[in-house]
Amino acid sequence: MKKQIYLMLMFTMMLIKAFAQPTTAPTTPPTRNSSDVLSLFSGAYSDYPGTDWFPDWGQSTVVADTTIAGNDLKRYTNLNYQGVDIFGAVNVANMQNLHLDIWTSNCTAFEVVLINEGVVGGEQGFTVNPTSSGWNSFDIALSNYTNVNLTNVGQIKLVGTPFGSSVVFLDNIYFWKASNTPNLSNFTIPAKVLGDAPFTITAPTSNSSGSFSYTSSNTSVATVSGNTITLVGLGTTNITATQAAAGAYGSGTISASLVVTSPPPATAAPTPPTRSAGNVISLFSNAYTNVTVDTWSTSWDNTVDPVDVSIAGNTTKLYKDMSFAGVEFTSSMINATNMEKFHIDIWTPNANVFKIKLVDFGPNGFYGGGDDVEHEIGYTPAQSTWVSYDINFSD
Repeated sequence: MKKQIYLMLMFTMMLIKAFAQPTTAPTTPPTRNSSDVLSLFSGAYSDYPGTDWFPDWGQSTVVADTTIAGNDLKRYTNLNYQGVDIFGAVNVANMQNLHLDIWTSNCTAFEVVLINEGVVGGEQGFTVNPTSSGWNSFDIALSNYTNVNLTNVGQIKLVGTPFGSSVVFLDNIYFWKASNTPNLSNFTIPAKVLGDAPFTITAPTSNSSGSFSYTSSNTSVATVSGNTITLVGLGTTNITATQAAAGAYGSGTISASLVVTSPPPATAAPTPPTRSAGNVISLFSNAYTNVTVDTWSTSWDNTVDPVDVSIAGNTTKLYKDMSFAGVEFTSSMINATNMEKFHIDIWTPNANVFKIKLVDFGPNGFYGGGDDVEHEIGYTPAQSTWVSYDINFSD
């Protein structure tokens, strides 16, 4: 009698060990657009209909449906291999991954084989290695299945190691791809003046919950740490906001331009002395009567068109991003024969060289024709202060 009781206890313990099972459900899959997922078995999505989870391929595996913590699972015991027959086959060529959640008490290698039914050589496997410490989530890149026509996947074969005695619970078996990039908008960076304090970036508007990171294309103009911009120098840089993938959405980027200008002069240009009208020909000055100038920025120059700004009550021409600027008064050309000097006041925060060129159209009064003469003089101006040049015509 004692011997029989002992045998019964041992038999009960063996049954408990054979059917060890999870006590919790796997992590719920993220919400995805229906066009971004094709589910075979998952309570999170609508499953593809007609899948046969126990076709008779002569295997020793026992397949059963079970429920753990309110979640439906597939249970495989005595697993050597097991087929899955997909009704009518599926086209997963536009998907990126095959996902599955696996819990096991003893399976150390689990092979997932995709099969083109009826095609010689049209199958290929990929092995994952689950642990027995809880639920394992795997996303197998479909790029691993180079021998399989992904437009016509008709069957799946599951193979366990140890072969014939693996115990496996499966859930959330689906093909998926990252969604279209998030819809990013309303991203602007205000123009700044060098010397302004560091400032915080206002994140773009997005339909994704992914976190943002930021970079500067020109760190000699501005640097970024976290979401704070620090101004470094004059110029333009692109601030790029990159949103991480989250949920049904992939990553996305959007950029905005940051323009850093110099602080304007605090004082006006020096006031020219009072002169008689016959001793001055003025192109631009509040002190004298100006002659007609056709344009302060020609079609052939390389600068942003100047604007008139007021500096301490004095009207001043402001050129930005200047390479060279053309000034023309061809409709009323100037005879400066009786003049002695050319005067100009300039203020610059960053120009290392400033050149002035005068052009004489020659006796015929027209550009070209072989009788034009021009001459250029260059200077190295002091920066961030008014500099006055009186250039002798004899130069």
